[in-house]
Amino acid sequence: MNSRLSLVFAAAGMSNRMGVQKQLMRLSDGRSLAEFSLANYLKIGFSEIKAVIGSSRTEVEGALSRFDDPRISFIFNPDYEKGLGTSVAAGVRALSEDSDGCMIALADMPYVTSSMLESLVSCWEKDIKKIAAPCFEGRRGNPVIFPKSCFEELACLSGDRGGASVIKSRPELLYLAEMDDGGFLKDIDFLDEWHIFEDYAESRQ
Repeated sequence: MNSRLSLVFAAAGMSNRMGVQKQLMRLSDGRSLAEFSLANYLKIGFSEIKAVIGSSRTEVEGALSRFDDPRISFIFNPDYEKGLGTSVAAGVRALSEDSDGCMIALADMPYVTSSMLESLVSCWEKDIKKIAAPCFEGRRGNPVIFPKSCFEELACLSGDRGGASVIKSRPELLYLAEMDDGGFLKDIDFLDEWHIFEDYAESRQ
């Protein structure tokens, strides 16, 4: 990777729809959802990784610390109860000044593979002043890469407004990277989705 790309990994949510702390739900091999999700991002050449934590702060940090990757630093979001936007903002405010861009990723999207991420990063590097978002069958997904010119706006997000609001305000910057897999569209919000994911994870061992 020629550009300095940062990662903000949002793992601060309260999992209200799940009813339990989903980031910490564990597979049969002991890995938590947050660990499974982050593992694929560690294979990408990010210059820094800001893991934003909030709910179950100590436990989530403990789980992700098992990677022992020097690029990872933990950012506590004291406003995590107010929504995703506050976590994105907290992570972006902690980025290094020399960062050229930032990928915003969510801990509850374990179907995003390293090969998908490599494709997205390659698309963004063609023009690092653009917003690069994955697209599958006409639907835009996550994670999304934002250029440095969007950092100020991202750092001011509040409530449950995530990066989508920045995309909406800067449509001229958006580049849709067409993918051949819908993993960018799937997250884990409900127990039945967790059980489906368990089967998926078992098949990949």
